[in-house]
Amino acid sequence: MIVFLDSNIASNNHFMGSDFDDFLEEEGILEEVKAAAMKKVIASMITQTMAEPHITKVEMTRLNEHQPNPIGQVT
Repeated sequence: MIVFLDSNIASNNHFMGSDFDDFLEEEGILEEVKAAAMKKVIASMITQTMAEPHITKVEMTRLNEHQPNPIGQVT
């Protein structure tokens, strides 16, 4: 979402329509797009975490076996 610091810029822009979330909601795909974006962010975070100390997927799984999952299971 684009955020303007000066509200006059947004109000004077007659080419500006609704925001992208409104468009996705009208198309009926907002939740699907949000879920896909969240999965990509989580996957990227895991990849970065594994790369820093050179942790393998198996080691990461062992480290997280007894950790509660604060965001729920993402499939």
